[in-house]
Amino acid sequence: MFVAICLLAAAVPSHFFGTGMMLPRDVPIPVWGTASPGERVIVKFGGESAVASADGKGDWCAVLPSFPASEVPRELSVGAVGSASPTRFTDVVVGDVYIAGGQSNMQFPVYGESARQHDMKGNALVQIVDDPLLRFSAPKRIFSAIPTNDVSLTWRRSCRTDLVRKLYDGTHEEGSFSAVAWYFARYVREAAKIPVAVVDVSRGGAFIEPSMPPETVTRGKELGFLPLGGHQAPGAMWNAMIAPMVRFPFKGILWYQGESNKNDTNGVYLAKMEALVKGWRREFRNPDLPFLYVQLAPCATGHLAVQLQQSEYARRDPKSAMVVTSDIGNIANIHPRDKDTVGLRLALRALKRIYGFSEIEDASPEPRSAVADSSGCVTIAFDNAKWLYVLNENGSLAADFELRDADGRWHRAKILNFRDTWIWYQRKNVKNGEFAGNEIVLSSPGVASPTAVRHLFNPPWTGCVFNEASLPLGPFEIVFSPCGAEGDMVQSAPF
Repeated sequence: MFVAICLLAAAVPSHFFGTGMMLPRDVPIPVWGTASPGERVIVKFGGESAVASADGKGDWCAVLPSFPASEVPRELSVGAVGSASPTRFTDVVVGDVYIAGGQSNMQFPVYGESARQHDMKGNALVQIVDDPLLRFSAPKRIFSAIPTNDVSLTWRRSCRTDLVRKLYDGTHEEGSFSAVAWYFARYVREAAKIPVAVVDVSRGGAFIEPSMPPETVTRGKELGFLPLGGHQAPGAMWNAMIAPMVRFPFKGILWYQGESNKNDTNGVYLAKMEALVKGWRREFRNPDLPFLYVQLAPCATGHLAVQLQQSEYARRDPKSAMVVTSDIGNIANIHPRDKDTVGLRLALRALKRIYGFSEIEDASPEPRSAVADSSGCVTIAFDNAKWLYVLNENGSLAADFELRDADGRWHRAKILNFRDTWIWYQRKNVKNGEFAGNEIVLSSPGVASPTAVRHLFNPPWTGCVFNEASLPLGPFEIVFSPCGAEGDMVQSAPF
């Protein structure tokens, strides 16, 4: 019915386009829609124009030349050639546009953050929300069994009315935009000095399968897709919310998902994640499309298998970058409230990798090797490890390391090579342990000949190891031979 109506109508742009939107900078700009077959359509913006003819199905796509980033609001007009009444979209700016996907931790809204009334740095949200050059949009959270050719969304400025107040339109919380995406955009805009927008396609409780494009869905049996239905069916969210936007040159992908797939062990989630990213890059016709994602925080519901597979994916894909959140989780709650820090860490990744801020430290400590000596001590060497320290608010200087003995039993390990010091943290002096160099030395009284070392595998999760950039160490396991042999990184059970 939709197609039939469009074929009889004048030139109609996709509903992706609208007043208050952001166009991409420094790349040719596609604008598409429907018209009568053979009808010529003209698109105008910023003194430039592009003409296209509708094909036999009534589809057309006109490509405007590239524009630099611009804060100046302009008009985008679309209409049939010679039409006296084209469709006009006002307040259109040019900058970097990202797409954000995942499940509830990505969808978690700004108004949820505003319950504190302040961001993590003590700034009143009411004072920092308003910025006309931060733009956001979210399609209605629908699903489809087949790819669709249009998407319904509304572009919004960052303002308290639209982003903090909770509104409801029957299908999703209109205006209650993703807090992670909002903080990310805010930090990138502050540093890069350009307009930034995010289109949010996340949905609470979503598995990874519904965000898969059709070509990947055909590999469902091979990839271990779960027999899901409705909006959870493989490809269902992609078909309805993402497929209609694949012509648009997004700057990058933000991803925060995995809780629903916590039972995908033995490399299953890793395979799905690889397929997802390859599929998105293929469909968006950009093999270098950056993929910035959040590793799940420790939680009593059990996310370790997914966490380890997320770490492994970061090692396999140099065009991706992972954010570690082991220090800001809530053991009793699957939804950590500190979305500010998550957005900031995603922004650090983007600023260094996409925008070329080489001086920024954006990576968490990463274990490189481990050595067990004849006395039973284990020395772990790290990358991204300038000024390692342990921070634990209770002053215990504990961290969640374990050593495995020759019988396969795990024992809590003690850190040997730090000195006590104090740090100003969250407006109070907190005891911490500072390391010399990029190594951590461990021992355990019950382990004379260690065979492996691991971190953040079991509760209670007590303290975290950080580098100079205050980025935390995530979960890992290293298996090695005793008496001096260097360990190799592995992702063993429950990987």
